[in-house]
Amino acid sequence: MIYNYYYANRLGRLVCGSSDKSESMMGYFTKWGDIAADISPIMDLYKTQVRKLAHHMGIPQAIVDKPSSPALWPKQLAEDELGIRYDQLDLILYGLSVHETRKHSRATQNRKTFS
Repeated sequence: MIYNYYYANRLGRLVCGSSDKSESMMGYFTKWGDIAADISPIMDLYKTQVRKLAHHMGIPQAIVDKPSSPALWPKQLAEDELGIRYDQLDLILYGLSVHETRKHSRATQNRKTFS
């Protein structure tokens, strides 16, 4: 990451992050690694959404289907470490997110009712 920032600063550019919502919500990232960035354009997309977007954009299928890996050592795979496939994980994370949003919305409505 230090090299990314060195060259970005030298060239007057920004470092673009590659972390997505699935990794962020699970806390699955490398400190001062993939999470460190000036901008994070896919941070609001779940891993499965990132793959669908990549397919829609015409990214080669071999890249879209490549298993996620921090690549800190040979044969390291994110799904193995997480113990769940991203297609399952994203459904759970989305469900939790919707539940929290609805709970917050109800709490806000209740405060307005009793004010």
